[in-house]
Amino acid sequence: MGLTCAAALSILAASIGAGSTGQDVSLRGLNVGQELEVRTEARVYRLTVVDPKTGETRAAVSTDGVDFSQPAKVYFLGATQGRQPRGGEMLVLMGQIKPGLRVELGLGSLSRFDRAFTEPVTQVRLLSDAAE
Repeated sequence: MGLTCAAALSILAASIGAGSTGQDVSLRGLNVGQELEVRTEARVYRLTVVDPKTGETRAAVSTDGVDFSQPAKVYFLGATQGRQPRGGEMLVLMGQIKPGLRVELGLGSLSRFDRAFTEPVTQVRLLSDAAE
């Protein structure tokens, strides 16, 4: 579990220029095998969709946009504003990745104990168009 969390946390890493797509992306609307890139203020995530219904992906992360971690199982659960003042979380858009909002992640599992948040998303870009 520790190794999985460490790998998944390393999947949280770099901001590289380029403008936002200005679009929300619904993982549920993507095909298995679809590849996309999600940029935040501090990291670049390269995702391959494994299960669009659960948000399961194989994700590699970079802090510089060049060197990426080995892909690991990460659930992209939905766009969120992040932790709220009284310690709760507020999931805003289940199954969505939306520029300007953080993404709640399941690091290797869907357990509430394996949850983390990205920095606000700056760009979402589809890299390939997987066949249905």
